[in-house]
Amino acid sequence: MTMTARSGWQGLRGVRWLLWAAFVLFALAYWLDPTKYHNQFGNLLLWAEAVMFGLPVAAVFVGFIEMMIRERAGIIRAQPPTER
Repeated sequence: MTMTARSGWQGLRGVRWLLWAAFVLFALAYWLDPTKYHNQFGNLLLWAEAVMFGLPVAAVFVGFIEMMIRERAGIIRAQPPTER
């Protein structure tokens, strides 16, 4: 069970990073040429709005699932550094 949970945790970490990378790349593409993502009235296209909202929300949701799987896998979190 532990090895399967550990593999799932590592897979979710990868998915989370890919979702954040996709969001940053889409934001960069939008910043470079925002006219491709607007209609003739200047409104944001529905698919562009869904991507702008959906990618970060999905990344946060996967992060929560990742934390849950980490506890199930028994992976110990690093302790914060102590002051001397």
